[in-house]
Amino acid sequence: MDRIVAEGGNENTASTQYQRWKTAQDSEVREERAAYIASPDTPEGPCIDPRWLKIADDGRLLIPADMRAAMGIEDNVIHARVENGELRLLSRDGAVRRVQRMVAPYRGSGSVVDSFIAERRALWGEED
Repeated sequence: MDRIVAEGGNENTASTQYQRWKTAQDSEVREERAAYIASPDTPEGPCIDPRWLKIADDGRLLIPADMRAAMGIEDNVIHARVENGELRLLSRDGAVRRVQRMVAPYRGSGSVVDSFIAERRALWGEED
């Protein structure tokens, strides 16, 4: 804003321009989030709006029920790690989905079990 005033501009105009930009930016972010949530191909699961959580004096962190449900936490066990200064939590279901996405490109066509059984039957001289 100092630069705009130094160039002879009206500081109120800069503030107004910023507010218009900020409103448009926030609207775009909300639209992207809504499209991501509505997408049936969202691999990570539903998105929950961010919020501040309080860490108790003893270090405990309460994860709200809607966040636990969105993460698929059923057995009260999660994987936790700190990455780039961020605490990242991952449920078992989330870990399984992540691994399935990682190996999906390498998956062949057909059933591995069916082909194994067919090979064994051929080896043993059996017919289907």
